[in-house]
Amino acid sequence: MNRLQQKDSTTTKALSFVGFAPVFRDTDSNGIFHSNNALTLEKDPAVLRSITVDGKRFSELKYSEREVSLVAEDFQKKGKRGASFLYDNASEENFKLNVGKYSCIHIATHGYINEEHPQLSMLLFSQPQHSSTTEDGVLYASEMYNLSLNADLLVLSSCQSGLGKYVKGEGIIAMTRGFFYSGAHNIIFSLWKVYDKQTNELMTEFYDHVLEGETFSSALRKSKLRLIADQSTAFPSKWSGFILVGK
Repeated sequence: MNRLQQKDSTTTKALSFVGFAPVFRDTDSNGIFHSNNALTLEKDPAVLRSITVDGKRFSELKYSEREVSLVAEDFQKKGKRGASFLYDNASEENFKLNVGKYSCIHIATHGYINEEHPQLSMLLFSQPQHSSTTEDGVLYASEMYNLSLNADLLVLSSCQSGLGKYVKGEGIIAMTRGFFYSGAHNIIFSLWKVYDKQTNELMTEFYDHVLEGETFSSALRKSKLRLIADQSTAFPSKWSGFILVGK
């Protein structure tokens, strides 16, 4: 690692991690879609079918629990702050309350990209279980501008999380823009639909390298090379969907 790379990356001393994974387990109710919370999904049955089992319940992301909890544990083993919010605890409310306290933020969930109206693109958190909450369990792209982040890294571990609408003179209007505006310095996002299991493998490998002191770009490169070296994950669709943008 040269000095320029070291200057542009997070130092291991400052690293801390928080991860959110609602998982949407089949036996839990936090994955039952409340249509009144996201009318844009209800109006687009094709998109709703792509992320739900029957138009009512979000598809389970069973490897996302491991993805988040293992990384949090690895941070703790290194003497750094590591927190995981799973199932009901992976709520929009908990996200907004805690997201500004960590240098690495990881969101493993379903996402919906509205390329025609990018302000309505969204990340799905645990669906509200109590009427007392003020949040609807849906983080819209328009809300992402109002967060107060102090993050060296944000990982959007969901499908197509970097897509948006091209606007002449502005570039791509996507969820990433709101997060950059709110204080994220580097963002990892996906360009197409990604596999739950292989995403878990890529991400846990990535954070292992980060904890060893690698820059974010080097850590992502090495984690992809590890998947390429394995015949079962060597096909590009298994490893190449995520890219890093930032410093």
